[in-house]
Amino acid sequence: MKGLLVKDWYQLKEIKRLIVVMVLVCLFLFIGNGGEGNSISFIFGYLMIMMSMMAVMTIGYDEMNNGFPFLMTFPVTRKQYVIEKYVLGILLLLLGWIFGMVLSIGNEMLNTPKAESPLVILLQGVIFFAVGLLFMSVSMPIQLKMGGEKGRIVAVLILMALTVAFVLGGRVLGKAAPEVLQKILKNMNVFMSGNFFIPVVAAVAALFVILSAFISVRIMEKKEF
Repeated sequence: MKGLLVKDWYQLKEIKRLIVVMVLVCLFLFIGNGGEGNSISFIFGYLMIMMSMMAVMTIGYDEMNNGFPFLMTFPVTRKQYVIEKYVLGILLLLLGWIFGMVLSIGNEMLNTPKAESPLVILLQGVIFFAVGLLFMSVSMPIQLKMGGEKGRIVAVLILMALTVAFVLGGRVLGKAAPEVLQKILKNMNVFMSGNFFIPVVAAVAALFVILSAFISVRIMEKKEF
C-alpha cells in the first residue's frame, strides 16, 4: 500500500498548479471578505470537496492508457488498491481540514468582537470534514463503476440533488409547518452543543466510509480489464 501512496503522490504533483490555484482562491476569498464567517464556511466546504475530488481523480489517472491491467501485475490486490484510495482521500481531507482550521483561527483573530468560541470552530470543522467524507464515499464507488469524467459528473449531480432536496425540504417544511421546523432546529442546536455530537458524527461518517469501501471493493473485484 505504501507503494500505491507514493505513486499517487507523484500523480498529484502533476496537478500542483491546480493545488496552487485552489489555495490562492481560498486566500483571495478570505482576504476579500475580511475573514467573514460566511466566507470561512464556504472556503471550508470548498476545501473538503476539492480534496475529495483530488483523491477520486487519481482513479482516472490509473485508468488512462489501459493502466489498470499494468497496476494489477504488481504485488497488490484489488482490495488493497481500493483501501489505499480511501486512505489517500482521508489524508488529503486532513490536510484541507488543517488549512481550513488555520483560516478559521485567523478569522477569529481578525474579528475579535464577533469571534466564535473554540468549541464552535471545532464543531464546524467536524461537520465539514464529515461532508468531505460523505462526498468521497459517494464518489469512489461511482468513479470505479463508471470511470472517467462520466463518473465524476454523476457523483456531483447526485450530491447536488441531495443538497437541493435538503434545502427545498427545509423551505417546504418551514412554510407548511413552521413550528415543526423550529422544534427540529432547536433540537439540532441542543444536540450540536452536547457532548455526543462529535462522537455521533464521527461514527456516522465512519459508517458511510466503511460501507462505501465495501461497495468499491466489490466493484473492483468484478471489474474486467
